[in-house]
Amino acid sequence: AASSEPAYCNSMYDSLPPLRRLYLLIDSRLTEPSLLDVAVMGWCDQYEIPYTLVLTKVDGTNRASCVRLTNLLCMRYHSLKYGVAEEEDDGESVFMDPIVHWTSSKKGL
Repeated sequence: AASSEPAYCNSMYDSLPPLRRLYLLIDSRLTEPSLLDVAVMGWCDQYEIPYTLVLTKVDGTNRASCVRLTNLLCMRYHSLKYGVAEEEDDGESVFMDPIVHWTSSKKGL
């Protein structure tokens, strides 16, 4: 089976060390993660890359909105870890960190 990636991609990344953790920055002013955020999370799950979610700009929204978004993201983790899958899974293949971090440059978080 031929790879869909160009040949230079395979040789270029072969010499690099594997990614140890990816920090995905999510804008807390949004009511839900963007389609790109969800796509990157899915890509990390597919390629077994550990990742941590970081809500940015928490000073730009109220605390309730940040809590709501954090709960939404944590429900994703919970469904990956404990959800009913078509195949039996022991939860060991979840690559998302269960802790969602908040940051604010104005408040020094």
